Amino acid sequence: KQWYQRRVRGSESITSPPIMSPPLESAIIQVDRYGFVGNDFIDSEQILKRELNRSQKWDKMMKKWHKYKFSNRMKGRLLKGIPDCVRGAAWKLLLHTNERPKEPKYQSLLHCTTPHSEQINKDLSRTFPKHILFRDKGSMGQSLLCNVLTAYSVFHPEIGYCQGMGFLCALLLMYMEEEDAFWGLVRLLSYYGIEGLYTDDMCALPDVLKIHDELIMALIPHIGERLQSKGVMTLQYAPQWYITLYLYTLPFSLVLRIWDVFLNEGTIFMFLIGIALLKLSEENLMKFEFEDMSCYLTFTGGDNESQKKGKKF
Repeated sequence: KQWYQRRVRGSESITSPPIMSPPLESAIIQVDRYGFVGNDFIDSEQILKRELNRSQKWDKMMKKWHKYKFSNRMKGRLLKGIPDCVRGAAWKLLLHTNERPKEPKYQSLLHCTTPHSEQINKDLSRTFPKHILFRDKGSMGQSLLCNVLTAYSVFHPEIGYCQGMGFLCALLLMYMEEEDAFWGLVRLLSYYGIEGLYTDDMCALPDVLKIHDELIMALIPHIGERLQSKGVMTLQYAPQWYITLYLYTLPFSLVLRIWDVFLNEGTIFMFLIGIALLKLSEENLMKFEFEDMSCYLTFTGGDNESQKKGKKF
């Protein structure tokens, strides 16, 4: 709760020391600036000072959003990354979370039943299990996550719920309050055209994989041919990339930078990231055999383990 209040409700300073949770069984739980337990990654003082300076520029820009939202200046600042202390506010602007229908009201959705309740509750503990907000059963974070996913399944019964949505929703909850996260999820899936990845039959997945394959053969054909020669199919690794929008694959700090640009540029940017990952992995892909290649491309972590081990990208 302390982490949530400081982080999401705007009372955290980017120069604050690492957030400490209340004592638990006579031990202090230390988390990194993103809320992951056991991660010893700490930004240098120089980085924090630079981010503080950039956050002030972002604050001024967001106050005149209508002027800057399509400007080259904003695009340039997005490429540098949104300062973490203003990321939530910026994402809400990029997602247009204030554009909401008059009906239904979010609170009214929480009083409805959904056939997905059992699966949603099963998946709560599988979503960022090393994050301070979601690690404990019955925690405030898990309750918020359950609320938003339940409300979405009621709001959009044609989509309902699938496990990959949990990671998207959890990320939004790390940066904005419950109702904003709900409308952010609604906008994310609809405006960016990815709803079809989360239906029961994942109807959009074949098209996504086709685009991925076509971009490989157009931009890095030698890598595509190498994958094919070793029997590594796109279906073995790419669904996880696109369904979780890299949240279960790459270091968390890198995913944040990717999302900063994605929310402005759209889905095509996620495809370009996929091509970039393969290109950056070229040296290893050219020497690995099937088993090592498959493990390499399906590397998972989704939390602070990715921060430590995901350096290969």
